[in-house]
Amino acid sequence: MMKKYFYALALLISVCNSFGQTCTTPTALTVNNITPTAATLSWNLGNSETQWEVLVLPANATEPDNSAIGGLTTNTNTGFVINTLSPCTPYKFYVRAVCAPGETSNWSQPIGFNTISSGFSCNVTSNTLTINGAPNSTYTYSIDGGISQTVVVGSVGTVNITLPQLAPGTHNVMVWENFPQLACTCTSTFTVPESPYFATIFATQDIPTSALMAEVTGGTPPYSYQWSLNGAPIGGATSQIINILGLPGGVYQVTVTDAIGQTTSSTFIVQEAYVVASMDTLTVYPGSNGIATSATSVLSNDYLNGSLITPNNQANIILTPINLPSGFSINPNGTVSVLPGTAPGTYTLTYQICIVQSPNACSVGTVVVTVANEGFLLNAFVDTNNNGIQDNGESNFTQGTFSYALNGGTTNTVTTSGGSYYLQESNPANSYHFSYAVQPEFSAYHTVNPASYNNVQYVAGSGVIVYNFPVTVLPYADVAVTVLPYGAPPRPGFNYTNMIVYQNNGNLPIASGTITFTKDNAVTLTNTTPSGVTTTANGFTYDFVNLLPGESRSIMATMLVPTIPTVNLGGILTNNATATNVVADVNANNNQHSLTQVIVGSYDPNDKTESHGDRIVHATFGSNDYLTYTIQFENTGTYYAENVRISDVLDAKLDETTVKMMDASHAYNLVQTGTALTWNMNGIDLLPAGKGHVTFQIKPKAGYAIGDIIPNTASIYFDFNPAIVTNTFTTEFVSTMSVSEFNDNTFVAYPNPANGLITVRSKNNTPIETITLHDVLGKTVGKQHFTNTNATMDVSNLRSGIYFLTVEADNQKNTIKIVKQ
Repeated sequence: MMKKYFYALALLISVCNSFGQTCTTPTALTVNNITPTAATLSWNLGNSETQWEVLVLPANATEPDNSAIGGLTTNTNTGFVINTLSPCTPYKFYVRAVCAPGETSNWSQPIGFNTISSGFSCNVTSNTLTINGAPNSTYTYSIDGGISQTVVVGSVGTVNITLPQLAPGTHNVMVWENFPQLACTCTSTFTVPESPYFATIFATQDIPTSALMAEVTGGTPPYSYQWSLNGAPIGGATSQIINILGLPGGVYQVTVTDAIGQTTSSTFIVQEAYVVASMDTLTVYPGSNGIATSATSVLSNDYLNGSLITPNNQANIILTPINLPSGFSINPNGTVSVLPGTAPGTYTLTYQICIVQSPNACSVGTVVVTVANEGFLLNAFVDTNNNGIQDNGESNFTQGTFSYALNGGTTNTVTTSGGSYYLQESNPANSYHFSYAVQPEFSAYHTVNPASYNNVQYVAGSGVIVYNFPVTVLPYADVAVTVLPYGAPPRPGFNYTNMIVYQNNGNLPIASGTITFTKDNAVTLTNTTPSGVTTTANGFTYDFVNLLPGESRSIMATMLVPTIPTVNLGGILTNNATATNVVADVNANNNQHSLTQVIVGSYDPNDKTESHGDRIVHATFGSNDYLTYTIQFENTGTYYAENVRISDVLDAKLDETTVKMMDASHAYNLVQTGTALTWNMNGIDLLPAGKGHVTFQIKPKAGYAIGDIIPNTASIYFDFNPAIVTNTFTTEFVSTMSVSEFNDNTFVAYPNPANGLITVRSKNNTPIETITLHDVLGKTVGKQHFTNTNATMDVSNLRSGIYFLTVEADNQKNTIKIVKQ
C-alpha cells in the first residue's frame, strides 16, 4: 500500500454558529478505534465553541505555529473520523477552537497514536521467504541485520523471495510493513543445515579469461543454471559454462536450481582486462652479413592481467611499434631487428600493446637498445637442414655450454637461457679458443659441427663476428621434473608453496604425460594452480598434453603446516614429484625429484637451499646423484631493479665440472670460471617485492664420506647496490637419519638404514597397534597389526630407497623416515 504522509489533515463540515465568546484551547484529546488506515478523534469543549480546526501530522513533524493557517474544520468534538492514514505509522494530532472568522484559540497540546498493521505474516522454508499481506502492498526485509531490500506483494497478497546461499547455522529474517518502523514487524528464524549443497565457479586459465564454469556439489541433479552480471540476468546464459569474452568485468553470479527446486548461488569477480608494458634494455650485435635480431623479446617482462606475457598467451595481445629509429624494426614476437650498417650506440624505441578482446586497454613501453660495435657472438642452434646456417625457423639450442679461453689462459664455461653469448673485443692481438659441448645426458642424440674454433682473432672494423655452432639432432623425448621452493619456507600455522617444474628437454613434442605430487604426511594441501588437478589422499595428479620441445610449465602447490606441538621448529617436510606415462622417454633419471625443507620460525626472502635438506644418508646417495641448489631473491627496495647478478664460489668438495642449470625465473647467462659461478640477469626490471630464482645441480667430488659437510653461500647484487649475502646452507653426509627429526620421539626405529628386519619400539610403553609402510609416492607397501610395545617388520623384499613408517597407537600417529639399503 502506498505510504501517505500528511502535512495537514482536516475534515470540513458545514458551519452554523454565532461568535463573540472568548476562544478557549480544547483539552483532553483522545484517539479511539484505531485501524490500519483510520482513527476516531475527540476532545473537550473550552466554552461553547461549535467549530474547530483539526491538524494531523506525522509524529516527527515540526510543531505548528499558532499563526499558521490551520487544517480543515469540523463542527463536532466527538467521533471525528480520519480514514486516510497509512498502516504502522506514528501520528500526532492538534485541535484549536474557531470563535469567529479570523479568531482562533491556540493549538492544543498534541496527542500521539500509531495506526496498526494491516495484518501480514512471514515464514522461511528451505531458502525461500514467503510474505502474506495486503494485496499490492510494499514490504521491506533484512537477513541477519544486513542490507534491507524492498518487495511488492502482488494482487494475490503473497510474494516468495529466494534467499542467497547462507552459511550453515541459525539465521533471522525481519520483515517491516512500514520500514523502518518497528511497530509492525514479523520475524522468522530458520536453520541452514550442514549438508553440503553449493556451487563453485572456476575460470579458464587463458588470459584474458574466456569462460567461467559452475561446479555443483550436493543437491539433486539434473541442475539448471542462470548467470547474471552485477545483479542483472544475462540473456541466454543458462548453461554450466558461460563464454565471457567481450563481456565487461564485474561480479558474475550463477544461480543453480536442482531437480527438487533447491537453489544455490556463487559469485566470481572478473577484473577488467589490463596490460603493463615495462621498460626494456636490449643488446643487438650487428655484423656485416645481414639483419641482427635481439635474443630477448620486449614482451618478456610485460604483463597481461597480472601474468607475464609468454608465447602461450601472446596471441591475446596486439603489438604495435610507435617510434622506431631508422634501421630498426619490432617483430611480431617482440624481438628487435637492426639493419646492417647501423652505427654503434644507444637507441630508444617505443611500442604499444593492447588486449585483443579489449582493444581500448593499452600500455606504452620504452626500449633502450644498445647496438654492440665490436666483438664475438657465440651462437648454438638446431640445424634442421644441415647447411651450417641458422635459417628462419631454426631455434637456438640451450642444452649445452659454451667455453672460451683468452690467449691460452683460464677456460671460462658459459650457460645461457637463450643459446647465444656475446664477448666484447676490439684488440686484434688477442687470440681466443671457442667451443661448444652438449650436456652429457643428451650427447648421444646431438652432433655439433664445428664444435670448436681455434686461434680466433678480431679483425678491426668487422663489427660483431658470429661464430655458429650448428647442432644436428636425433629424434628423442625427455621429460624432467623438479620440485622447487617458492617464497617463504614452511612455518608452523602458515601456508607455504612448492613449484613443480616439468620441462621437455627433447626435440619431439610430448603428446601427454602425468605429474604425480606426493606431499609430506604432516601438511595439508590447500590450493593448486593451474586448475585441473585430481586430488588424492597424499597429494594430486595432473595430466598434461602437447608439451613442446624446450617448453617448461609449472604447477604451484600450496600447503598448510600444522601448529606447534603437532610440528616442531627444525622438523623436516619432504615432498616428491614424478613424471610418468611419457612414451619413449630416453632419460628416466630426471623423472623424479624430491624437496626436503626445514620448518622455521622466521626467514629471509633472499636465501639458498638444497633439495635433500641439511642431512643426506650416505648409503642413499650414489655417483649419479646430484645436489640441487636453489637461490631465491626478492627486490626489497622501493624501485625496480634493472639488473640482478648472483655470484657463488663453490666449496672444494663440489665438482665444478658437473654444474648444470635446471631452472631460472628470468633470462640469464651463467659464466663459470673454475669454481666461481656468476649469473647475469640484465634488463629484467624486477619490480619492488618482485621475486626470482635460479636452480642448478652439481655433484660432490668422489670420495665424500660420512661426516663430510659441504657449505654453500651466494651473494646477490641488485643493480649497483652492495651484495646481499644469503645464508650458508650446509649439507652433511650421515650414516643414519635421527628419528627426532621426523617425529616427536615417542617411537624409535632401528637399525636405520636397514636391509632386513627393522624394529619399532615405544619409548613410553604405549602398545603399538598398527604399522603401515609407504614409499615416497604414498603407495602402501606393507601393513601389520601388533599388540605389544615392540614390533618387527621385514623390509628385505623392498627396493633400496626412502620409505615412511606410520605407527598408530592410542589414537595417535607418528611417522618415521627410514632408509632401505
